[in-house]
Amino acid sequence: MVVHNSDIDDDDLPVSIKHGRDICIENNHMICDYNFLDYRFNGQLSTVWASVYIRDMHHISIRFPSDEAFIDEEIMAHIQRRFEEIDILKEEQGYKRLWARKDLKSLVMPAKVDKRYALKRHGT
Repeated sequence: MVVHNSDIDDDDLPVSIKHGRDICIENNHMICDYNFLDYRFNGQLSTVWASVYIRDMHHISIRFPSDEAFIDEEIMAHIQRRFEEIDILKEEQGYKRLWARKDLKSLVMPAKVDKRYALKRHGT
């Protein structure tokens, strides 16, 4: 068994984690149950929010505060080390796959981040 412990010091990321649960009841029946963790990251380029549903802990969805924002490399690397799939939530287009782990090597060496992770109203 091989255990990888990262030497990267990112203990200050994220700046907050909140556990929430939304339960929808209609006609005395539960019709939805969303049990989730909300993360907040304060980067140099922007503040980024991300959510993870407890039932799907390998998957995270990132939200930005504006229609045009960038994610800092250290925030993206932090998220890539912890999750198998990363989606971005775009206001007009819904969820779109941003990144997915292809192999275990990417767990140790996350992909480089560049402006491809920009969120633009009329962009990708």
